[in-house]
Amino acid sequence: MKLAWIVGASVVAVGCSTTAPPLEPNCGDVGVPAITVTPLDYRTDQPIQGQAVVIARDGGYADTAHAEPGMRTVGVAYNRAGSYSVTVTAPGYALWQREPVVVLQGRCNVSTTPLAARLVLP
Repeated sequence: MKLAWIVGASVVAVGCSTTAPPLEPNCGDVGVPAITVTPLDYRTDQPIQGQAVVIARDGGYADTAHAEPGMRTVGVAYNRAGSYSVTVTAPGYALWQREPVVVLQGRCNVSTTPLAARLVLP
Protein backbone atom coordinates (compact mmCIF):
# COMPACT_ATOMS: atom_id res chain seq x y z
CA MET A 1 0.00 0.00 0.00
CA LYS A 2 2.86 2.41 0.83
CA LEU A 3 4.46 1.73 -2.55
CA ALA A 4 1.24 2.56 -4.40
CA TRP A 5 0.88 5.86 -2.51
CA ILE A 6 4.47 6.89 -3.28
CA VAL A 7 4.09 6.06 -6.98
CA GLY A 8 0.75 7.93 -7.13
CA ALA A 9 2.21 10.99 -5.38
CA SER A 10 5.15 11.15 -7.77
CA VAL A 11 2.83 10.95 -10.78
CA VAL A 12 0.74 13.79 -9.39
CA ALA A 13 3.83 15.86 -8.63
CA VAL A 14 5.21 15.31 -12.12
CA GLY A 15 1.82 16.14 -13.69
CA CYS A 16 1.50 19.35 -11.71
CA SER A 17 5.03 20.57 -12.30
CA THR A 18 4.83 20.44 -16.10
CA THR A 19 3.85 23.87 -17.43
CA ALA A 20 3.49 24.49 -21.15
CA PRO A 21 4.83 27.82 -22.41
CA PRO A 22 2.16 30.26 -23.62
CA LEU A 23 1.39 29.98 -27.31
CA GLU A 24 2.68 32.90 -29.36
CA PRO A 25 0.74 34.02 -32.45
CA ASN A 26 2.48 33.77 -35.79
CA CYS A 27 4.06 37.21 -36.09
CA GLY A 28 6.01 36.63 -39.29
CA ASP A 29 5.95 38.89 -42.32
CA VAL A 30 2.43 37.96 -43.38
CA GLY A 31 0.44 40.27 -45.63
CA VAL A 32 -2.85 40.91 -43.85
CA PRO A 33 -5.44 43.15 -45.51
CA ALA A 34 -6.77 45.97 -43.34
CA ILE A 35 -10.07 45.74 -45.22
CA THR A 36 -11.69 43.06 -47.37
CA VAL A 37 -14.51 44.05 -49.71
CA THR A 38 -17.06 41.79 -51.38
CA PRO A 39 -18.88 43.65 -54.21
CA LEU A 40 -22.46 42.35 -54.35
CA ASP A 41 -25.50 43.10 -56.51
CA TYR A 42 -28.09 44.50 -54.08
CA ARG A 43 -30.97 42.71 -55.89
CA THR A 44 -29.51 39.21 -55.75
CA ASP A 45 -26.97 39.55 -52.90
CA GLN A 46 -24.58 37.66 -55.20
CA PRO A 47 -21.16 38.81 -56.43
CA ILE A 48 -21.45 41.22 -59.34
CA GLN A 49 -20.75 39.85 -62.81
CA GLY A 50 -18.32 42.54 -63.99
CA GLN A 51 -15.17 44.16 -62.69
CA ALA A 52 -15.17 46.44 -59.63
CA VAL A 53 -12.54 48.88 -58.42
CA VAL A 54 -12.05 49.22 -54.66
CA ILE A 55 -10.17 52.22 -53.24
CA ALA A 56 -9.28 52.67 -49.56
CA ARG A 57 -8.06 56.13 -48.48
CA ASP A 58 -6.60 57.24 -45.17
CA GLY A 59 -5.32 60.82 -45.29
CA GLY A 60 -2.72 60.99 -48.09
CA TYR A 61 -2.51 57.19 -48.35
CA ALA A 62 -4.56 55.29 -50.94
CA ASP A 63 -4.65 51.66 -52.05
CA THR A 64 -6.55 50.29 -55.04
CA ALA A 65 -7.64 46.73 -55.84
CA HIS A 66 -9.46 45.38 -58.88
CA ALA A 67 -12.11 42.73 -58.33
CA GLU A 68 -12.14 40.78 -61.56
CA PRO A 69 -15.28 38.93 -62.69
CA GLY A 70 -15.70 35.81 -60.57
CA MET A 71 -13.66 37.16 -57.63
CA ARG A 72 -15.72 37.26 -54.49
CA THR A 73 -13.50 39.35 -52.22
CA VAL A 74 -10.49 41.65 -52.53
CA GLY A 75 -8.17 43.02 -49.87
CA VAL A 76 -6.74 46.54 -49.58
CA ALA A 77 -4.34 48.46 -47.31
CA TYR A 78 -2.22 45.48 -46.31
CA ASN A 79 -0.62 45.67 -42.84
CA ARG A 80 -1.86 49.22 -42.25
CA ALA A 81 -4.17 50.29 -39.43
CA GLY A 82 -6.09 53.55 -39.86
CA SER A 83 -9.40 55.27 -40.47
CA TYR A 84 -10.42 54.76 -44.09
CA SER A 85 -12.87 55.99 -46.65
CA VAL A 86 -13.70 53.05 -48.93
CA THR A 87 -15.27 53.42 -52.37
CA VAL A 88 -16.36 50.79 -54.86
CA THR A 89 -17.12 51.52 -58.50
CA ALA A 90 -18.40 49.09 -61.10
CA PRO A 91 -19.86 49.60 -64.59
CA GLY A 92 -23.65 49.84 -64.46
CA TYR A 93 -23.79 50.53 -60.71
CA ALA A 94 -23.85 53.68 -58.59
CA LEU A 95 -20.80 54.61 -56.53
CA TRP A 96 -20.71 52.84 -53.15
CA GLN A 97 -18.92 54.51 -50.24
CA ARG A 98 -18.40 53.75 -46.55
CA GLU A 99 -16.61 55.93 -43.99
CA PRO A 100 -15.11 55.87 -41.52
CA VAL A 101 -13.89 52.29 -41.65
CA VAL A 102 -11.64 51.95 -38.62
CA VAL A 103 -8.95 49.28 -38.68
CA LEU A 104 -7.11 48.49 -35.46
CA GLN A 105 -3.59 47.18 -35.02
CA GLY A 106 -3.43 43.81 -33.29
CA ARG A 107 -0.43 42.36 -31.47
CA CYS A 108 1.24 41.26 -34.71
CA ASN A 109 -1.00 42.30 -37.61
CA VAL A 110 -4.00 44.46 -38.34
CA SER A 111 -7.46 43.23 -37.43
CA THR A 112 -9.13 42.88 -40.84
CA THR A 113 -12.48 44.66 -41.26
CA PRO A 114 -14.76 42.84 -43.76
CA LEU A 115 -17.23 44.87 -45.84
CA ALA A 116 -20.07 43.75 -48.10
CA ALA A 117 -20.54 46.45 -50.75
CA ARG A 118 -24.14 46.04 -51.95
CA LEU A 119 -24.10 47.95 -55.21
CA VAL A 120 -27.30 49.50 -56.56
CA LEU A 121 -28.30 50.58 -60.04
CA PRO A 122 -28.03 54.33 -60.69
